[in-house]
Amino acid sequence: RMRRIEADVERVLAGVLARPEVRRALNAPKPSFRHHRPVLALKAEHRHKVPGLLLDRSSTGSTVYVEPEEVVELGDALAEESLAAAREEAVILLELSREALARRELLLLLGERTGELELELAKARYATGVSAVVPEIAGGRRLGLLGARHPMLLEPLFEANPPAGHGPVPIDL
Repeated sequence: RMRRIEADVERVLAGVLARPEVRRALNAPKPSFRHHRPVLALKAEHRHKVPGLLLDRSSTGSTVYVEPEEVVELGDALAEESLAAAREEAVILLELSREALARRELLLLLGERTGELELELAKARYATGVSAVVPEIAGGRRLGLLGARHPMLLEPLFEANPPAGHGPVPIDL
């Protein structure tokens, strides 16, 4: 229904805009909306060339926004449809909010788990970016690091993309 009313508004406004005296009074070539009402932007000195409701004025006062009398009734119908749609939207959002509140604990848990997964993915991306490997611990439970580089020294390399051979020197521990 709203689309049909909008189409009717456009058709009526096109008829109003087709009148030469209206075209001369316009400050903008296309209709617009002010306060959810269809209006024409007119030069203030030609305001009375288009009978209708004065809905707004520009900050400079040089432009007035008039809803032509031919579309006032359609504008009312459009406003009623908009209000009905807004009421329906509010009912739907209230119901969805209630549904979410009823599942609050589950949603909090899922948010927490999602954060944990995101952290693990970030770690994996970082490890891949710095060519990290999982250390192998020898039978004597001693840790040997071969070709190790401190990860903090590698961070600037991500941003700058320097040529190969530049960056921290690997060490064996």
